[in-house]
Amino acid sequence: PKELTKKWKVSVGEGEASPLLVGDKVYTFGRIGGDEVTQCRDANTGKEVWKDKYAAKPAIGPSAKKHPGPRSTPVIGEGKICTLGVRGYVNCLDAATGKPAWRKSKEDYPKFFTSSSPIIADGMCIVFLDSLTAFDLNTGDKKWSFAGGAPYGSPVLMTVDGVKQIVTATGGNNLVGVSLADGKL
Repeated sequence: PKELTKKWKVSVGEGEASPLLVGDKVYTFGRIGGDEVTQCRDANTGKEVWKDKYAAKPAIGPSAKKHPGPRSTPVIGEGKICTLGVRGYVNCLDAATGKPAWRKSKEDYPKFFTSSSPIIADGMCIVFLDSLTAFDLNTGDKKWSFAGGAPYGSPVLMTVDGVKQIVTATGGNNLVGVSLADGKL
């Protein structure tokens, strides 16, 4: 069209996380007051379907003043939505209902806070805290981890020579491929 028509507008809080459009639902992740908040809205009306929140400290320091909220885009897969909070909170919810599956509050995060987005693959949620870590998607149990120092970019899932792997930069300016099955280089 020559001109777009605004259908609806809502506040989703502070942060750099991108919204996700999945079917007729829009999912957002932001900071509202003292909480990190995941919201699910009807894409046609903007009406809230569900909301989950937890108390979390903001990013602090001179470079964080204008960016206190989450910097990691949520991921949806296998019926779940997973988020990575700015201080390392990993949250897994049922994507349809918003019911919490599990939440990890390790608060081990990089010097300038988290900024890589999680991945869901083969029944796992993979996040980069101070190490690349895979959690069981249903229980939150740690499956494996790979030390390497967190980058300020998101890992990607690839299959190379028939091996499913997470390819990522590390804090040491290396590019690595880590086996999805066991977390080995």
